[in-house]
Amino acid sequence: MDSSKTDRPGSRTALVAREVGRYNIQITVLGETRFSDESQLTEVKAGYTFYWSGRSSDYGCEAGACFAIRSNLISILASLPKGFNDQLMSPRLPLIGKHHRTFISVYAPTMTNPEEIKDKFFEDLESLIPSDQNIRIHQDWFNDNDEDIQKLLDEKGEAFRSLQQDTTSASKKAAYNFIKSKVQAKLREMQDSWLSRKADEIQKYVDSNNSKLFYDALKTIYKPQSSGTSPLLSANGSTLLTDKNAILKRWAENFNNVLNRPASINAEAISLADPPKESEVKEAIKLLSNGKAPCSNSIPAELYKAGGPVLLQKLTKLFHTMWQQQVIP
Repeated sequence: MDSSKTDRPGSRTALVAREVGRYNIQITVLGETRFSDESQLTEVKAGYTFYWSGRSSDYGCEAGACFAIRSNLISILASLPKGFNDQLMSPRLPLIGKHHRTFISVYAPTMTNPEEIKDKFFEDLESLIPSDQNIRIHQDWFNDNDEDIQKLLDEKGEAFRSLQQDTTSASKKAAYNFIKSKVQAKLREMQDSWLSRKADEIQKYVDSNNSKLFYDALKTIYKPQSSGTSPLLSANGSTLLTDKNAILKRWAENFNNVLNRPASINAEAISLADPPKESEVKEAIKLLSNGKAPCSNSIPAELYKAGGPVLLQKLTKLFHTMWQQQVIP
């Protein structure tokens, strides 16, 4: 992309975005971008957002992993592009049926690099790529420790490798299709059995009115839908937060600062309402209901109304005194 001497990471992203958009590419990987640190840049007109992870600016602009993603896809990403170092970066996209697809941007070190750098790179790559066990961790009905299903999976893998060695062999193709059907039938049997047990469990919670365990059991079947999260800058604006927990903490910090600010009220600047007028006191007495039990002072409403102008003046004066002294006798 840019020369290693430039400090303008966005000077050519517009050209790249236009070229990528011309081929209607939704997500693409860019290598050796030579961008410093980890950040992002949005080309609004072209509709692409660039995420990159590079070396610290203190060590020069070399290598660098980068993703260019259609901006309208950002909100649905299950995991925003995260840089592990200047050679590895990965976002996660939800698919239909609660499946996900993980994209990995890899810029491998050249052979001229020291062995420790190459070893560290492959260690990071292995930790990033999920194992077979991690892929199935959300499928509660699938127990990969089951000896029968593991044996079938091994047989299927062996049949597939044999078929790849001779794709024209009808017998090998038939053997592979047969073992594949057995695996699928076993998986369906396991899933049906698990769902049947789960249905009995849920019914038991319904019968006992245990709503908490009822909803917990439902969640094991209908997992909560993952939603996309937009990236967010840290409080000082120096770091782009892509981890969802870090983003949530930043929002909590923001609202805590906004909603829980200490009060700065100047009592002298408060414009108080005027004391009650005599006409307002007269209207309040008029609204008192006759024939009702008197309050704690044992004075019925009829007495207030029969007091006339003299009582009205005395009450108004009393209310003014209470208003000024802020004390109710």
